Amino acid sequence: MANAPGNSLPWRLVAVFLLLTIGIGGAGYFYFVKQRDNIRQEKLNELTAIANLKSRQIAAWRAERLAEAESILTTSFIVSHAQRWLDSGGRDETERRALLAWMNAPRHARHYSCIFLFDQDGQLRLSSHPERAAPCTATQPAVHQAIRSARVQSLDFHTTSASEGIHLSLFVPLLANDRVIGVLGFVIDPRTFLYPLVQTWPTPSPSAETELIRREGADALFLNELRHRKGSALLLSQPLTRLDSPAVQAALGQEGVFQGRDYRGEEVLAALRKVPDSPWFMVSKIDRAEVDAPLHDRAVMVTAIAALLIGTAAFAVILLWRQQQMGFNLARHELEKAALHGANANLEERVAERTGALSETARSLEREVEQHRIAEAALKETLEDLSRSNADLEQFAYIASHDLQEPLRMVASYVQLLERRYRDRLDQDARDFIGYAVEGVTRMQRLINDMLAYSLVGIDTSGFEQTDCNEVLAEVLMNLRPLIAESHAVISQDLLPTLPASHSQLGQLFQNLLSNAIKFHRDEAPTIHVGARHEGQQWVFTVSDNGIGIAPEYFEAIFLIFKRLHSREKYAGNGIGLAICKRIVERHNGHIWVVSAPGSGSTFYFTMPETLENKS
Repeated sequence: MANAPGNSLPWRLVAVFLLLTIGIGGAGYFYFVKQRDNIRQEKLNELTAIANLKSRQIAAWRAERLAEAESILTTSFIVSHAQRWLDSGGRDETERRALLAWMNAPRHARHYSCIFLFDQDGQLRLSSHPERAAPCTATQPAVHQAIRSARVQSLDFHTTSASEGIHLSLFVPLLANDRVIGVLGFVIDPRTFLYPLVQTWPTPSPSAETELIRREGADALFLNELRHRKGSALLLSQPLTRLDSPAVQAALGQEGVFQGRDYRGEEVLAALRKVPDSPWFMVSKIDRAEVDAPLHDRAVMVTAIAALLIGTAAFAVILLWRQQQMGFNLARHELEKAALHGANANLEERVAERTGALSETARSLEREVEQHRIAEAALKETLEDLSRSNADLEQFAYIASHDLQEPLRMVASYVQLLERRYRDRLDQDARDFIGYAVEGVTRMQRLINDMLAYSLVGIDTSGFEQTDCNEVLAEVLMNLRPLIAESHAVISQDLLPTLPASHSQLGQLFQNLLSNAIKFHRDEAPTIHVGARHEGQQWVFTVSDNGIGIAPEYFEAIFLIFKRLHSREKYAGNGIGLAICKRIVERHNGHIWVVSAPGSGSTFYFTMPETLENKS
């Protein structure tokens, strides 16, 4: 019971500290979020005010130009001078000078880059700037419409020529006795007033700008020069399907605040407005990164304050725990003194008992050491026997590959020599007998080689290393290239893993499975897929084909040595390939099985551990 306070108190203090930490951190987070929302709302309010101001200014400027044009409609001074000059066929120099003086008056020059006079047939007769090119072809429909309707016509942003750039135009019919005698064309250069009005920003900002937009078919067309992309007026547009763009939302008629991505792909805060009595829309925007920039300093401040408060709480908790621990240690010390005093009374008896126990432990350790030494000697002897067995098996392999096959090669050679030398003297039966003999020798050689390959699987000395299964499969496909080309096989694969394995045996495993899949195919070309998936601590490989398939009752038997399901005349081989596959997989601590049905292809599965620790 004396230890209970010492064990339980720290957990309570830890809980108190965690609650304080969560509270401080939560308060700091909510304060930061509130500051962020306030800053963004403040900026959105500023954008809204700027957008409202600029839209009103642009609407007022446009209304002023239209009102001025309407006032000229029936101004007797200009109408009378224009009529007399046009009636003179353009030969009255006095009237011409009077018209040019009016056209070039300062009150006109500050608003219009050029003024044209057209006759009642729409032909250009006089220009305030003779050196300039004639109006572009886009103006002709507006001129004729002004003549037909006897009303002021406006031509929205348009390109006049490569040298003169972008303009707006107003066409004012001149009425004399309710008859149109001509048309005045006023060309407005937006660079003199409108663009500066749109582009100026009331506060310093590296990213803020205002965009003037017009809906053009299925696109939102930018009408003004953009701050971050020069030469974009009337050239840059965005499809109306890009709904995250403020310009597109404005062109679709949305008004108010909006958060999205601008023409640069940057996240922005924007205020959207329609310019009254015009086909124009306005977007006032600023990069969200610029708006959030002040948050960095506030985040640092909040983090520092939170860290200081958490540190103070930690210090207070530790101090309280130390005080409690000191009291607990003092009480424990008193209890230990009392226990020690009582223990001294029977110390000699306890020492004697302990000494006897230690002696017995020492004797037990001696016995265990001796048993361990004997076991090590036995293990060493077993390893030496295993080494000798491997050496004997390697010697047997050499004999099988050389000494046993040498007589077979000699028999085959002499029988074939007899056939070549005495071909003309032998009848067909004799030649068939020689063929049977050569075929039997060849089959025996293949059988010896297959038995040798099967026996050598267990004594492969190459060891396990990190092996890229993709590289192994690529080498196998290179070896099988003639067979693949002959059968027109199509082989696909997944991305295979890298795992610890014997490179050579893994290649033999893939080669046996793929060659079987190619060999046992139906009438159509073989289609084979090699896959792999990760399950637990192992990889499951699959080799799937569209071949003749296997009946379920043979699923186990096909992995037995020399087990064949078909005659040699139909499918060549000794029936040892799958037995070798099984032995290779089991040497890698894996398992192999098949899922198939006659006529429906086969899928061979085998597993490989993903780490060396899982291999023996």
